[in-house]
Amino acid sequence: MNIMIVDDEKLAIDVLTIMVKQLAQFQINIKGTFTNSTEALQFLEKEIIDVVFLDIEMIDTHGMQLAKLLLHKQPSLQIIFVTAHTQFAVEAFEVEATDYLLKPVHEKRLIIALTKAQKNGRYGGAEG
Repeated sequence: MNIMIVDDEKLAIDVLTIMVKQLAQFQINIKGTFTNSTEALQFLEKEIIDVVFLDIEMIDTHGMQLAKLLLHKQPSLQIIFVTAHTQFAVEAFEVEATDYLLKPVHEKRLIIALTKAQKNGRYGGAEG
C-alpha cells in the first residue's frame, strides 16, 4: 500500500508515521508526508497513492475540500480522515471516506482502518 499523510501539524505526521511503520502485518510504503495542501496536490500529480491519511482542519485548507481535489486527481484513492473533530464524520462519508479516525489515534482503530483499505484496494505482493 502506498500511502501519504497530510496534516498541518508536523508532530501529528511524525506520530502517525511511527505508528504505521510499526504495523508489520501491512506492506506499507510511506511515499510522502505534507504539511500543506499545495505540496500534497503536486505530489499526487507525479505519484500513484493508494491511501491518504488526511487531517480536516488545516491552516491552508479544509480537509474536505482537499479530499475532493485529491479524488479528482486519483478517483481510486482511499481517504482516511485523521482529526480531533467529531462533527465532520457525516461529511467525511459523503466523500466516501474509507474511515474516520479521532486523534489521538489508537493502534486498534488504525489497524481497522488499514484493514478496510486493504480489503477495498488492489494491494499485495512485494510492493504493497
